[in-house]
Amino acid sequence: MKRNVWIPAPLFKKILASVPVPTIDFVIVRKSKGKKEFLLGKRANKPFRGRWFIIGGHILWGETLDQAVKRQFKKELGFIPKNYQFLFNYSLINPPGNLGVPYNSILHIYQINLADKEKFHLNSENSELKWFSKIQKDFPKAVAEILKQSGL
Repeated sequence: MKRNVWIPAPLFKKILASVPVPTIDFVIVRKSKGKKEFLLGKRANKPFRGRWFIIGGHILWGETLDQAVKRQFKKELGFIPKNYQFLFNYSLINPPGNLGVPYNSILHIYQINLADKEKFHLNSENSELKWFSKIQKDFPKAVAEILKQSGL
């Protein structure tokens, strides 16, 4: 059963301040020239605008995690991944976003394995996509922790 419900901003602000938001997020990896790399997006929106962050988004009402992986990955990168697996959950207290309130997300982290030459597109939520081979000092703390916990 699909529900397309738009929650008015004042009500959504109260919800964000009251309960965790479930998300589906991806540690996207490939092997290039014999070394493992991971893909991050430079966020175009708050709360991490201008920062490198893992790619993902909200789980919709009634979605299974499997459905959310396929829908969100297609939305973010343009295709449905064939090779993915659940890794772990991660609780993140986000700084204030577009509605001006900090909020708690429960991230369901999945590893997506891509071929070296896989083609994907950039959507409006990220200004840039980039492959990295190691964790950078300027990554947000949550990104570094998720990547380390993923074994990268």
